[in-house]
Amino acid sequence: MVVVMSKAAVLTSPKRMEIKDFPYPKLDTGMLLKVDSAGVCGTDVHIYNGKVPNLPYPIIQGHEICGTVEQLPENNGIICSEKLNVGDRVVLVPGISCNNCEYCRSFPHMENYCKNRTVCGINMSSSKPPHLFGGFSEFLYAYPRFWAYKIPRNISPDTAVLIETLSVAMRAVERGFYPNSQYSMGFGIGANMIVQGAGPIGILAALSGKVAGANVIIVDELEHRLKIAKQVGIKNAVNVKQMKPHERIAAVKELTEEQGADLIVECTGELSAVNEGIDMLRRGGRYVEMGHFADVGSSTIKPYSICRNDIEIIGSVIAPPSQFKKALYVMKNYDFPFDKLITHRFGLEQAQEAVENAEKRNGMKTIIKP
Repeated sequence: MVVVMSKAAVLTSPKRMEIKDFPYPKLDTGMLLKVDSAGVCGTDVHIYNGKVPNLPYPIIQGHEICGTVEQLPENNGIICSEKLNVGDRVVLVPGISCNNCEYCRSFPHMENYCKNRTVCGINMSSSKPPHLFGGFSEFLYAYPRFWAYKIPRNISPDTAVLIETLSVAMRAVERGFYPNSQYSMGFGIGANMIVQGAGPIGILAALSGKVAGANVIIVDELEHRLKIAKQVGIKNAVNVKQMKPHERIAAVKELTEEQGADLIVECTGELSAVNEGIDMLRRGGRYVEMGHFADVGSSTIKPYSICRNDIEIIGSVIAPPSQFKKALYVMKNYDFPFDKLITHRFGLEQAQEAVENAEKRNGMKTIIKP
């Protein structure tokens, strides 16, 4: 009997990736995807460098996944708003909640609160069958209860990879725009919004702000990324590399009629950005922190700035499945040139090179095409 194999890039320990073959699985439940494209996220860089603790090595990385349904048993258990069939192209929501912890019981609509969340490409070991639990692979297995959204054929699989990132970015922006209580404002049409960091998630946060009607300003130190930001529609793209901190703050205030920003979304992952961002806010403004998924250290914040200026600081991490539907809506109905964000494509055999390319911040979005 001929055993069909599937190749995958396996992270066996930090900075050690190997191409391995796994048996092609035969399913009774769940879904098998033929991976069309997988995005390389900043989180993948942190995982590769060993900065995310308690990972069950060996793992197949890749949680930004677009694929074609290869196997779909009748009792598959996959959640989708439309009927799924073999041959459909889908984007996978990479995580599922445990449905049992206190957060799942109290906040069932907020998957990101789950204490025991299972995530493809992050905390699922490839050591046991069916092995294929990440996007840096020819095939990927999704357990029952994973969500999937069908992708229309006019959206390429490369562009569809951005839906996961767009979902996370949109949720962060919505955290800043919606009132948190009867005493907080929330911001909307005409708000001055600053995005710190013009990487993929920063640009997608900026585009989300444009959808919400904000006056968006994006700041970064990398001119090639700011150039792409302008190409996709962010007119106010400011290079702050040659500026001292007080000059950066002054430049932003000049663009906001000297008031400062209503809303700032931090997407750099740099500790120095936090204090600068807080000082860029106007009184009563709101700061959304989404750039520090991995622990890279501590930042000293002046409580005076928070109290005296009556500002709010909010965290935002990942996105529930419902956010993917919103992201897909934006991708289908807004004429943003999302394809310009995809600048580097690598084959599966080059997966380690792809992650290292993303770490160097070359271009914009790096993807792997198995």
